[in-house]
Amino acid sequence: MIMLPLPVNKQDRIDLLAHELFHVSQPSLGFQLYNTENNHLDQKDGRIYLRLELEALKKTIQTTNEFEWKTHLTNALTFRKYRYSLYPGADTTENLLELNEGLAEYTGSVISGRNKKQSTGHFVQSINAFLSNPTFVRSFAYQTIPIYGYLLVNTKKGWNREITIRTNLTDYIIKAFDISLSNDIKKTTDSVLDQYNVEIIISEEKTRDEKTKKLIA
Repeated sequence: MIMLPLPVNKQDRIDLLAHELFHVSQPSLGFQLYNTENNHLDQKDGRIYLRLELEALKKTIQTTNEFEWKTHLTNALTFRKYRYSLYPGADTTENLLELNEGLAEYTGSVISGRNKKQSTGHFVQSINAFLSNPTFVRSFAYQTIPIYGYLLVNTKKGWNREITIRTNLTDYIIKAFDISLSNDIKKTTDSVLDQYNVEIIISEEKTRDEKTKKLIA
């Protein structure tokens, strides 16, 4: 099933069609169709640390400096791990949706045929558009795995062929990039916040949270 109207841009159109065709093939590839809820991504802190992860990923794909690249990637995964520490079970539910929608979107991005410059622009534009979504609980996986996968290709070509329904994608990514995360994840998180527009993000999420509480009341 495809949502109409189709994108005007040819590469976006191929991306969407390939994504949905991946879902058709998913069961035969050994992947169940999981549609898990990630309600923690409707909570203020869940949204903040997802946004920080995405900001770090944007900087990762836009830099050509190897040291900066590794630093921003490490920070993205640090924000991810810290988010998991705030919401027990989030690592499992996020992983299930990323195996479902994340791999499908990664497949679409590969088949779309974008070159390096086009891919970078697409990912940045996609994240910026994603931030206007009313909720992140399902749509986050469309942003995360395509970018991690795009980065992985340069390190481990064909990485996606190693993924199964039992793969923990976060652990796989950390190992593939040989990332070392701090034992004190909170301290490390706090020390790198200022690099990623944290004041604006927190302000916007506080405002959203207050509006939500008023609406519920």
